[in-house]
Amino acid sequence: MKRALIVFIALAVILSACSRESSHISKETTTDENKGSESTGRFKPYKYGNIGGDYIFKLTTDFRLVKFNVHDGKKSYLCPDPFCDHENNKCQFYGISSESFTAIGNTVYYLKHDETGKSTLYSFDTKTAETKTVFAYADSSMTSVYAYEYRLLIRVAENLSRGIKGYYFWYDTKTGVTEKLNDAFVPLNFIIYTIRDDRIIWHLPGKQDYYSTDLHGDDYKEYDFGYRYGNYYKMEYEFAEDGRRLYSLYATFAGESERTCILKDIGPCFYYENKLVYFITVPRDEQRAAHVDESGYVTKDPTGGNVYAANPDGSDAHLLYHTDEFITGNTSDMNHPLICGDYFGLPIARYEGDSMFEDRLIIANINTGEYVVTHD
Repeated sequence: MKRALIVFIALAVILSACSRESSHISKETTTDENKGSESTGRFKPYKYGNIGGDYIFKLTTDFRLVKFNVHDGKKSYLCPDPFCDHENNKCQFYGISSESFTAIGNTVYYLKHDETGKSTLYSFDTKTAETKTVFAYADSSMTSVYAYEYRLLIRVAENLSRGIKGYYFWYDTKTGVTEKLNDAFVPLNFIIYTIRDDRIIWHLPGKQDYYSTDLHGDDYKEYDFGYRYGNYYKMEYEFAEDGRRLYSLYATFAGESERTCILKDIGPCFYYENKLVYFITVPRDEQRAAHVDESGYVTKDPTGGNVYAANPDGSDAHLLYHTDEFITGNTSDMNHPLICGDYFGLPIARYEGDSMFEDRLIIANINTGEYVVTHD
């Protein structure tokens, strides 16, 4: 009990310090040329091609597809059958992988394969619970699908005598028009990391290299995630005396040769729309120590911290919201960022013995900071 009280007091000190200096901006960045976007207008939001609806969709660790209502936080299975246990192929969404579903607004598109290898693309309207067949391939297998605005980018693999060959094509959900992607530059073993700003970001599994093409598969070039808004950003970390990992964000602004430290001693961060979102939480070991009894059972969910939003250069940093939940740095999986229009989700961790689960989210509006905690 005394240990828990010490940790709670330490948390209160940390959070009050954050409130007193909510910008977390290094003294080096207080000059006029590093102020925010109001005066320079240099920040424009990335184009994520994300058509907002009412839900954030997530695949659970046991391959069940769930949806989280961004307005009231209610969590429910995508399958509308009240008698379905979602544990076998009788469920229309059972066995879907993270690469075989995507969403445009309130419509989910997903791929299924039958015993003959035939693959079919379906659409499911979350409002009406209506399922439609979009199209099917008899001789080839559609293996992945990604959404960008109102179009789907689909990967097709063909089983030939000389091995597997494949290609990508676009499908316009409004017009039904298809367009084959130029695959001259993109090997089949490349996977799509993300699509944004009218660029497809490609990744070779097992490697640290990234490449990009335009939406037609042309204009192939190496890709560096550090370049944003014409500037170069790099995150570095160091260990504090107590073993905590503290992050600092550095930027080399366009036209300048030296880099500037714009945020210090923060937790994990990510960019969404035209904002940098970052958070500060109590270290995991301290959180666990506060809530583990003598038998090793976690008696209470760990306590969290503050979530901040700032301009991409770290200026105009402000508290977006505070939470007593333990939020983690896992903002998304590779194929499905936890975003929906102006809303983004952060997973909440809970422990059972030595296992950590992230089956709930905090969903917040990037502009207003209003948020909900998801629930069954």
